[in-house]
Amino acid sequence: MRPTPPFYKTFRPRGTGYRAALVLTMIALRGRTPATVVRLSAFAQGVGYILAIPGPVLVGFLHDRTGGWRVPLALMIALMLPQLVAGLAAGRDRQV
Repeated sequence: MRPTPPFYKTFRPRGTGYRAALVLTMIALRGRTPATVVRLSAFAQGVGYILAIPGPVLVGFLHDRTGGWRVPLALMIALMLPQLVAGLAAGRDRQV
């Protein structure tokens, strides 16, 4: 068994549960008041889930139609660009 590099031991949390806590913490840091945090969290989670719902169905549909993974993966790569722009805008150092 190959030893794990120290970087991964230090900076990679175990499991996947840390992502939800990280996202909720980032949302909480954006609001000035508890009421603002509640509204921001409701908006971010609501819109995020609405945008994510058709993803697996669309990828499956494209895979079935094209018979391969090239088109579904190209779509996912293309959708990462607006996500990157939105993430950079959302990650600015400011509060709502």
